[in-house]
Amino acid sequence: MNEHGVGFGETTIDRTRLSAFQPNTTNFFYTHEAMKVALERCKTARCALRTMGDLVDRYGFYGDSPFSGESVSVIDPDEAWVFQVTVGARGKSAAWAAQRIPDGHVAV
Repeated sequence: MNEHGVGFGETTIDRTRLSAFQPNTTNFFYTHEAMKVALERCKTARCALRTMGDLVDRYGFYGDSPFSGESVSVIDPDEAWVFQVTVGARGKSAAWAAQRIPDGHVAV
């Protein structure tokens, strides 16, 4: 968590049954690196989502295995989001999505 209250929780997800795409070694960002950059730059969860998404789109994402991705809870004092990312088509870039958790709800 940074000084503005932006914080993360992360877990690895297996997508073996969902895709036949293979990552390559040109992808630059793992989730932890993208989260570190977002913590340095951002004051809100929305900024963190945009920053991480832009980084993995531009420089690529790599996971723990050829068929894994990451699910990241992104919070600030006002909002909570779930950000999911995996290697993009043909092992390049990234495929990611984010969903805001409505007030009064939880995500599991």
